[in-house]
Amino acid sequence: MRLFKSRNSRYESLAKALALVMVLAWSGLPVHGQAYKAKTEKSAKVKTVEPKVSKGKVSGGKNSAVAFAEPLNDLDRQFVEAWKEAGVWPSELASDVVFVRRVYLDTIGRVPSLDEAKAALAMGMGDRKGRRRLVEQLLEHPDYPRNFALLLRNALIGRNPMGGRDVNGPAFETWLRQQILQNQPWDKMVRELIAGEGSNKENGAVNYILAHARFGGSRLADENAATALTGKTTRVFLGLQIQCTQCHDHFLNNVWKQNDFWGINSFFLGLEREDLPRDDTQKGDNNRPEGFIVRDQPTTAWSMFERRNAMGASVPPLYIGGAEMQNYETKPRRQALADFIILKDRRQLARAIVNRYWAHFMGKGYVNPVDDFGEHNEAILPSILDFLADGLVKQNFDLKWLITTVATSLPYQLSSEVPAADRKQGGTLFTRMTLKPMSPEQLYESILTFSQVDAGLGSGKDADSRRIAQRHNWVRQFVRNFANDEGGESSEFEGTMPQAMMMMHGPMTDQVIASFKTPDSRMQTLVETAMASRQPIGVLTDSLYGLILTRQPTLKERQEAEAAFSRLFATLAQGQTAKPANIKQTPGYQALRMAGEDLTWALLNSNEFILNH
Repeated sequence: MRLFKSRNSRYESLAKALALVMVLAWSGLPVHGQAYKAKTEKSAKVKTVEPKVSKGKVSGGKNSAVAFAEPLNDLDRQFVEAWKEAGVWPSELASDVVFVRRVYLDTIGRVPSLDEAKAALAMGMGDRKGRRRLVEQLLEHPDYPRNFALLLRNALIGRNPMGGRDVNGPAFETWLRQQILQNQPWDKMVRELIAGEGSNKENGAVNYILAHARFGGSRLADENAATALTGKTTRVFLGLQIQCTQCHDHFLNNVWKQNDFWGINSFFLGLEREDLPRDDTQKGDNNRPEGFIVRDQPTTAWSMFERRNAMGASVPPLYIGGAEMQNYETKPRRQALADFIILKDRRQLARAIVNRYWAHFMGKGYVNPVDDFGEHNEAILPSILDFLADGLVKQNFDLKWLITTVATSLPYQLSSEVPAADRKQGGTLFTRMTLKPMSPEQLYESILTFSQVDAGLGSGKDADSRRIAQRHNWVRQFVRNFANDEGGESSEFEGTMPQAMMMMHGPMTDQVIASFKTPDSRMQTLVETAMASRQPIGVLTDSLYGLILTRQPTLKERQEAEAAFSRLFATLAQGQTAKPANIKQTPGYQALRMAGEDLTWALLNSNEFILNH
């Protein structure tokens, strides 16, 4: 963005207008909340009367959001009863526009295009059935499996797996996409991730094992080579952080003991890895194998470890709670562990994935962190969590059912604005939507959606490879890895200085701004279309707000942009002496293009764009 007045006085007028935009943008609140409030209430056809709250009771009227959801289903009824008991009441409904943007980001991982937003609004978002139709439609969108494959990949192996070059990340992501596209039940996916065998090129699931187990040749590198795999498996599939018991019994949880960690670790001791033969004609590092085959071999090995009293100990394969695997010397251990998790621990498996998906859509889970269940960490509304988990089990772990249930629930329909009656509770009972920073992937895909700056990469396999490499480079600059044995990493825009600088002056932002001067680009086309209209700055302002923020500018925002453009045009026209050779050299076009560049920069760096609200 130009440093308007300090670099050139001709930008002073535009700077004043953009100052208003930036004040609103960085205020921490969506700037459109009030603008759409009346429209939302009208579309819900319910008169809003703010209830009175006193001594744990709610009276004095009906909340419009609750009325919108009537007749209440079993899930929503439980929320309403919990709110009444706590003496709190939910925020108003999210506007139609906000809901469309939100559900696009959460379901397919990007903001809607202008045409997609218009089509969605035409379906009737002021009606609960219309919102459900949109959710179901997005679950059939080709970007849905891509988005959730990325989400699960990041949860399962991370963006930069600990296994490094041993992991075939594209094969793992492809496997996840296929599973999600086919709506494979979650418990079957878990079985293959824990117990899968074969080539990591052909069976992408085995890359989960390679990402967390350390091999030295064909065998595990040492006696601690499966500890990261042990901790990750219980965390991601059961939501149990038993890695805390690797060195001692849990300090805050009386149930988990050191034997629990090492008993699970014993299930992985039969792992073997074989190099896949390399095709001699293939180019590349000949010292690296083409890939790996993962399998189990029978073993009598026990996990060896040291207790806090410095005494050595060992345990056979033990399920959490102490039950020993039968015939572990001859039977596949990982298969037995997978069977136990998806059959004996079936409800906990469901609770863990329900909590993870709920946190993705609502910004926080019933248990936080999402993978830290236990008596040491009390759940929010545990009966509702169990209700959803039991429902998922009855639906045979259908993840589309889970997404539809969450995205059509009453809490998901709510605004992110804080209701007056909820300030003491702080939204702990899901009485409002939590402001969610976009993930790096969501930012990247959303920028491409409105700017189309990747159009020059063309099409075909090579172009896809270039797009993947570009996305990887972008995401890599946003992600900060933590140096621990869990391979932890930041997963969203955290507002750090490097991230802020990337949004202000990084390669993607610079590419978008530069595209205003690129022939036949999306951004230059917007300027040319606006220039051909009767109200150029009005058309351009409407287009940029619609593309970037999925809404129209308020009257005040539009007026400020028009006034600033007029002053900028007058300044440029004053210095015009020669007759322009073409329309692009006229003061009007130059002023319009400059205004478009700066307004795009301001909106792109606004909280309203970066936050999913």
